[in-house]
Amino acid sequence: MTFVFPPDQHLVIATEKRVLSWSGDGTATIFTSGSSGILAAKEATDGSSTLAVADSQVVVLHDLDRGMDRSYRLKGTDV
Repeated sequence: MTFVFPPDQHLVIATEKRVLSWSGDGTATIFTSGSSGILAAKEATDGSSTLAVADSQVVVLHDLDRGMDRSYRLKGTDV
């Protein structure tokens, strides 16, 4: 049996250097890191196309529709 991705769904995959989206159309890179430091990525569930990508000290909010980034540095015990 061959797996068929539901047409209205996708999966966000985080690696050290990239965040990818896997859907019925295949895979697409949606964010890259020059520092090889991606620890986690999470897409907003409100349909806003916002993606949060984090390393050990910085969280980047990436707007998939507009291509805009905002960075937030974590301090001390803000884990």
